[in-house]
Amino acid sequence: MTAARAGYLGVVLIGAAPVAEWTRASIKAGKDKIEVTSIDSAMWKEFLQGHKEWSFTLEMMLYMGDTTGQKVLVDSYINDALLTGATALTIADYSGGNVFGGDVFVTDLGADLPFKDGQKLTMTFQGTAALAYT
Repeated sequence: MTAARAGYLGVVLIGAAPVAEWTRASIKAGKDKIEVTSIDSAMWKEFLQGHKEWSFTLEMMLYMGDTTGQKVLVDSYINDALLTGATALTIADYSGGNVFGGDVFVTDLGADLPFKDGQKLTMTFQGTAALAYT
């Protein structure tokens, strides 16, 4: 993992290779619920657990001349690439904890290009299998 730098909270890795540093991360996980209420439910709804899903959104400083790091992430969106197996995506914070990752594809890509401030790249990744957390 790369060393922490001021203004960045963590690193984005594809496989074991660092490709970008993030300034904000948001992870969302959810689970379907399946209603199984019957006439014998005594007026209480009953549910079973359903399938799970997860996604995360990362905000990074945009480097327009980047040809190896962020370009890999943007190219995965443009080329409809699934980041899986040896190229699975991992986000880690610099404090040494909170490592999330798994097989993903990019669903949203945005760039904020203000005139006098830092340019930001925002990407949302949809998980396609189990979320890994260590």
